[in-house]
Amino acid sequence: MPALRTEEVLYHSAAVLSACGARDEAERLLERARAEVARKAELIGDSALRQRFVAEVPLDRAVRSGEGIVR
Repeated sequence: MPALRTEEVLYHSAAVLSACGARDEAERLLERARAEVARKAELIGDSALRQRFVAEVPLDRAVRSGEGIVR
């Protein structure tokens, strides 16, 4: 069974809060998820791999775009 990623938990929590109308709290969690994706991306030394991490991983794309979070 795969482990959950911190940004995954934060993103899905933000989506639920957003759907429930707690938009300010959802935005805070989304920003934390974005910070986590950025932190992990910085750990990748190869620029091509780093770009793939942020652009081709569906969760990372959703986190960066805020997709699914009502504003």
